[in-house]
Amino acid sequence: MLPALDNFVAFGTETMVQTPAYIEAVVGMVMDIFQEEKVGAMDRIWGCKLAECIMLNLRGFIDQHVPKFVEVAMTVIASNELKVKSYRIHLLEMVINALYYNPIIALRTLEANGWTNKFFSSWFSNIESLTRVHDKKLSIVTISSLLLLRAEEIPTSVQQGWPRLLQGQVRLFTTLPAAIKRREEATREEDFTLNEDDGDDDDEDDPDAWENDATWTNDDNADDNQAEGDIKDEGAAYLEFLNEEAQKFGADVDDDDDLEEESLLETPLDKIEPYGMFKSSLLTLQQDQPQLYQSLVKVLSPEEERTVQAVCQQADVISMQAQQVQMNGDTQH
Repeated sequence: MLPALDNFVAFGTETMVQTPAYIEAVVGMVMDIFQEEKVGAMDRIWGCKLAECIMLNLRGFIDQHVPKFVEVAMTVIASNELKVKSYRIHLLEMVINALYYNPIIALRTLEANGWTNKFFSSWFSNIESLTRVHDKKLSIVTISSLLLLRAEEIPTSVQQGWPRLLQGQVRLFTTLPAAIKRREEATREEDFTLNEDDGDDDDEDDPDAWENDATWTNDDNADDNQAEGDIKDEGAAYLEFLNEEAQKFGADVDDDDDLEEESLLETPLDKIEPYGMFKSSLLTLQQDQPQLYQSLVKVLSPEEERTVQAVCQQADVISMQAQQVQMNGDTQH
């Protein structure tokens, strides 16, 4: 049922905004899932996913509901009775989504209930369990948003540990390339399996069967100019650097309870370029609040500093690639 509701929220955003009763209905579904005692942990994961879909797609239109999402998730997390790892991660991401939606509202709710320390401790102690690309991007964009808070907006209860945000960001970026690679491999395997299920039919019977294959292998502009090659070299250097860092941390540890990528469900996070967002947040913090910026970067180890520099360089590479694609497109038109 989630894919249908996800599509309804994602593609019917304008209709939902114009009809508040629809928003109340889907929010009510989330609350019912958590309030029904007979509903188990695995079923409540669907409630977490629906809450995430609502917060990601209806940004700016559900302020009054965000505290409810934080409260139902943190009530379970604070109980210390979580036995299912995947349920714990989805509950944490329910709160992370609330922070990304509106840090002030979410932090105010956490503070009012004495949950701020508990949440941040749980979030960063479980950061190695954020194995999917979606998990990592969600935390990256949320931390990037938190970095833009004014010093006076940071709750006193977590001010001392605030520098851990940047250290967590470094860890997420260190393991992101490996997660992206795993997702691409899983997607290819899924596509290959689907093709095998078609039997021995010739490709001519289904002209769209391998329509997207070119996006994986073809490089029509490989010989365009030396500049493009330089950009790719810089990107490869970044990946090689982070691969070395990831191996130091043991990034590719297998865990049977790790969450699987959900290739069929798209979210607004898919459209966000995390490297550029992080670099922009960091530069804004450095410019607007130099004292707070210094308090964050001074705790970084030399390796963590190099990772931050590599991420910022990768943001430049991606930006240059996007500009080049735009220029090529304009030329063809």
